[in-house]
Amino acid sequence: MASTITEFDHLKIPLEKILEATNNFDDKNVIGEGGFGKVYKGKLLHCGELKNISARRLDRKHGQGDVEFWTETSALSVLRHDNIVSMIGFCDETDEKIIINHHDVKGSLSMYLSDPTFTWYDRLRACGGIAKAIEYIHHVEGRAFSFIHRNIVPI
Repeated sequence: MASTITEFDHLKIPLEKILEATNNFDDKNVIGEGGFGKVYKGKLLHCGELKNISARRLDRKHGQGDVEFWTETSALSVLRHDNIVSMIGFCDETDEKIIINHHDVKGSLSMYLSDPTFTWYDRLRACGGIAKAIEYIHHVEGRAFSFIHRNIVPI
């Protein structure tokens, strides 16, 4: 993994900054939990800008480990699309493995759809954006891999 670590050095974020951003992984900042572990919201000063983040903290009891962490880090680091949450960086210190993404404080798509101010025109635009994002993650010319997203369900 040494070559992998070197390849992604520009994306490293010190654990100290993540602890500060999430208030030491305070349970009040938990916004979800999945197969990777708990997800925390926070505010991180990164590249001179205060950014809303989500920090996905690896919890090995869910069965994932180093291989899954590095696979996801390497895959997410190359995704660039307006309709996909972008990766800011990662932390790999003192047995902590954390992936840091931008966090939309407005919430998930379901929160947008339940907002009465979200018009039918907005919904149609959102559907188009989602379709473009799905096409992008499944196949892009010149990328050596594609994604299969299994958490998309009809509403």
